[in-house]
Amino acid sequence: MELDRFSASFKIHFLWSKILPSGEGEFNLDEFDKYNEVINECINNGLTPYIVICSGDLPAKIKSMGGWSNRDILMLFEYYVGICVEKFKDRVHHWILFNNPNNICGSFYFLGLKSKYRYGMDKFIPNVHHILLCHSVGFNKIKKIDSKAIVGTNLLFTNLIPINPLQPNVASAIRADCLLHSLFVEPFLGLGYPYKVLPFLSKIKKYFLEDDLIHIIVNLDFISLDFNDNVLVKHNSYLPFTNASIISNLLDDNHKKSSNINYNVIKKFSMYENINKIILIN
Repeated sequence: MELDRFSASFKIHFLWSKILPSGEGEFNLDEFDKYNEVINECINNGLTPYIVICSGDLPAKIKSMGGWSNRDILMLFEYYVGICVEKFKDRVHHWILFNNPNNICGSFYFLGLKSKYRYGMDKFIPNVHHILLCHSVGFNKIKKIDSKAIVGTNLLFTNLIPINPLQPNVASAIRADCLLHSLFVEPFLGLGYPYKVLPFLSKIKKYFLEDDLIHIIVNLDFISLDFNDNVLVKHNSYLPFTNASIISNLLDDNHKKSSNINYNVIKKFSMYENINKIILIN
């Protein structure tokens, strides 16, 4: 695994709802002209543009169809990705499929962390599966158009620290970490969903089609990580799914030595053999 940081680069967030207001069909030329100016400005100033294709916004029509919980979104996302890449393939070769898919799905809401994405379990489960499949669909679409493109995704990384070394608190921190991070990495790598750590994820099988676990595997060129926060985790048997309470984001001296983001990222992701590159964003 290679560790890196963004340097001499600039992230530009595309908005699906602005580029394709109806979710499909004709694109908004005025919106592309705005992005065109920003991309040209980056290149003229020696900056490499990294385009974020999806930051969670959806056209109203797609929202009305159920959004990420509707499997039809795979086809619509592929079309959207193709429109974007065809338009800028002459100058843009670095693409970030999703900005913080672990937040878009609603994972943070289940732990009581701040998020505008709030879903019940009936939406969360299909959201996860379809967004992960969209990564594979989007990656393959981009590579088909531009075989030399560099394609990855961006996760929001939260440093989860057990309040003390007692086993229930450690186990709760592991489950919370799995919900926020492992769930959005392991299926890509062919490891399947982490049912053993989070048994409730077995409900996701309801949304499987044949060979989904094969199609979901994708060899992303990189995973970039936004650092969210250091938080303390405590076991709480009254909270479903993870039995984890986020009790504080203010660390005392006893916990600060566990809060080194670089160390914990390396420790977390070095366990996976097939990640090509991790890019840290502070």
